[in-house]
Amino acid sequence: MLTPNQEKYLLTIPEDKIIAIKPFDPKVKGVAQNIISKIKEVLPEAKVLFMGASALGIAGQNDIDMTILANREFNRYSNELENLFGKPVKSNPTLIKWEFVKDGFEVELYLNNKTSSALQEQIDTFNLLKNNFELLKEYEQIKLKSDGLPFREYMKRKYEFFNKILNIQKIQIDKYTENWTKLFNEEKKIIQNAIGNNVIIEHIGSTSIAGLGAKPVIDMMVGVEILESVDAFIKPLKKIEYVYIPELELQIPDRKFFQKRIEDVPKYHLSFTEPTSKYWQEHILFRDYLRAHPEAIKEYENLKKELAEKFISDFDAYNAGKTDFINEVVKKAEKGQ
Repeated sequence: MLTPNQEKYLLTIPEDKIIAIKPFDPKVKGVAQNIISKIKEVLPEAKVLFMGASALGIAGQNDIDMTILANREFNRYSNELENLFGKPVKSNPTLIKWEFVKDGFEVELYLNNKTSSALQEQIDTFNLLKNNFELLKEYEQIKLKSDGLPFREYMKRKYEFFNKILNIQKIQIDKYTENWTKLFNEEKKIIQNAIGNNVIIEHIGSTSIAGLGAKPVIDMMVGVEILESVDAFIKPLKKIEYVYIPELELQIPDRKFFQKRIEDVPKYHLSFTEPTSKYWQEHILFRDYLRAHPEAIKEYENLKKELAEKFISDFDAYNAGKTDFINEVVKKAEKGQ
C-alpha cells in the first residue's frame, strides 16, 4: 500500500524509463568519503548522511546519495555548497538538490531541512536496513529482480517494501505479560526436540523479568560446552524456522546467533554460548539482579521507553543508550550489592 505522495511521485516518472541494477562496487565508498571530506573543509560542523544502496554495500544503481542536514544554517550551507558543486538542479525553501559525476559515479546531493518528516522516514528506513541483515538481503533481492523493469514499477516495489518495514520495525515497548514466559516454555520444548535435551536453555532479556515492559521478542540463551559444536545444529534449527546469522559474530565472537521471524517480524532470538563465557555470565547476572530489585526494573523500563521514543527505529542507538545502565547493574551484581 502506498501513500498519496508516493503515488503522486510515481506518476511523474516517464513510462519508458528503465531501471538498470549493477553489482556493488567497493570503490564507491572511497569516492563518497572524498566528497564528505571536501564538504567538511568548508562546513566542518555539517552533518552529512551517506545513505542508499551504495552506503549499505548492496547491488543498486551504483550512485551516491548524500544528504546534508541544515536548519538555521540553510542559506549559509547553500552558498558554500554552490561554490563547491555549482548551481543546483532543484531549489526550494526546504530542499536543494545537486547532481554531478565524481570519478565515474553519479552523485545526488541534497541540502535538507532537518525537520522534514520525509527525511526522517528515509533515515529510519536506512537504519532498519543497516541493522537487520535479513531485511537488507530481502531489499537487495527486490532490486536485483527489478533489473530491466520500468523505473515506475521499480520504485513502486521499493515503496511497498519501505512502508512494510517502517510499520513493523519501529522499537516497540509493550506492557509486561505472563504470556512471554509461556511462549518461552513452549519454544524451549520445540528447540529441545530439534537439537536434543543435553543443553541448558535460559530465558533472558527483558521478557524474562516479571513486571518489566519489553520489545515483544523472546530472547533465549543456550549453553554448550564447545561453541563450535553449534554448527551441527544449523540444519535442524532451520527446519523449525531459525535462521543462522554468522555476520553478528564479528561483534560478539563468543556467541552464535539465530533468529525466528513470524510474518516478517522477529519473534524469537536464540544465542548459543559457553556457560563460562562473559556473554553468558553477564546476561544471567543482569537478569537475576533485576528480578530481585523492583526499583531497578522501574528505572530500566523508564529508560527503555525514553530511548524508544527518542530513536524510533534506530536499534543501534537504542541499544547503545542502555549500555551504561546494564554495565552498572552487572557491576552491582558481581559485588553482591
